[in-house]
Amino acid sequence: MKKRYVLVLLLTSIRLCSYAQEALTFEKADSLLARNAQSAIDQKNVEEARASLQQSKNYANPTVQWMHNIVNPTNHRWLDTGKTGEDDIQLSQPIAIGGQHKDVVRQNEALLKGAQADQRLSLAERRRDLHETMIDAYTLRQKEEIIQKEIASAEEILKAYEQQTAKGNIPAMETLRIKTMLYGLKQEQTSLLLQEQALWKNIRTQTGTSLQTCSISSVNLDADLLQLSQRLESQELSHPSVSSVVAARDASQWAWKTEKANALPQISLQGEYDKNGNIGHNYFAFGASVSVPLWNHNKGNIAAARARYEQSVLAVNQLQTKMRRQWENDYQTAVTWRDAVAAQSRNFSSELEKGIEATETQMKHHNISVLEFVDYYSNYKDMKYQLLDAQAELLKAHEAIKYDLAE
Repeated sequence: MKKRYVLVLLLTSIRLCSYAQEALTFEKADSLLARNAQSAIDQKNVEEARASLQQSKNYANPTVQWMHNIVNPTNHRWLDTGKTGEDDIQLSQPIAIGGQHKDVVRQNEALLKGAQADQRLSLAERRRDLHETMIDAYTLRQKEEIIQKEIASAEEILKAYEQQTAKGNIPAMETLRIKTMLYGLKQEQTSLLLQEQALWKNIRTQTGTSLQTCSISSVNLDADLLQLSQRLESQELSHPSVSSVVAARDASQWAWKTEKANALPQISLQGEYDKNGNIGHNYFAFGASVSVPLWNHNKGNIAAARARYEQSVLAVNQLQTKMRRQWENDYQTAVTWRDAVAAQSRNFSSELEKGIEATETQMKHHNISVLEFVDYYSNYKDMKYQLLDAQAELLKAHEAIKYDLAE
């Protein structure tokens, strides 16, 4: 029993360790994002539009009117169902002409396409926002590691200086200066940690994950840049936001046509059966009712629908122009950051690490002053921060490209 208990604890600890080392990737975050509450809300909007389309395909129901005599004036019987009783049945069926039905269906088809485009656009926007938040959290975590490295080094040097100060070999002011630097580093580390926690609150809200770290990688940037440049060469831009306004334009166009169709007469086919009418027994008749558009030609609704359609056409053209300019800017921004990060990484990263190691060694041997030590530590941290910020900007620029390429 004891061996079994120890085995369970061992397996549990292994599982917890592996879980603790697991990091949230873009792929995992996207999978969780697609199943969150907002995605479910967007799906309901699509289902609503699909149901409206299905409803619009149905034709108007017929109307049946039945009249039965209360008292037969011939034999004075109540509710007489005999041969001399009276039954009158009328049937009316509205029919659509000139697009009164099919234009409504087409309008709802366009609205469904718009709802589906809005769903894709919402997911693309939320995915970009989530990825950028993860990039910020990842960058803060790397900055915390830099701070922690400086803190560990400063604590080691401080310990040695305190020993030398106690022996009278080093002035107390130099030791105090290292203490103040160490205090500032810890305060900065706390600030970075609080910022990271705030970002993780947003990440968990969107994904529902309980993970604590991110794993960020940027691949296929050049391939995405090539694809974006090819799209910029096309006359019509492809993007969920464009699909949304195009669907709205099509819906307003069919709404305009529907209003024009509604200016036509409203027609209903009619039939009647009269058991004992004035003309004779078992009288059958058929006919039609037609509204006569003498006073109301639906001109106001037609004009309003036409204005909405023309407005939607302008909105499509405006968005196409705005998006083309945005894509061009995103392309140039990504290329600029790509080249800048490549140059900075080659020129600075290895030299900075060698420099910090040499500074620590020189400080331990008292070959440099405290002010020089503090100054290089500050420069090292600032330069590492700049490198991390540049890498974060490159990752965000790539996210902008991926957003532009959203289908």
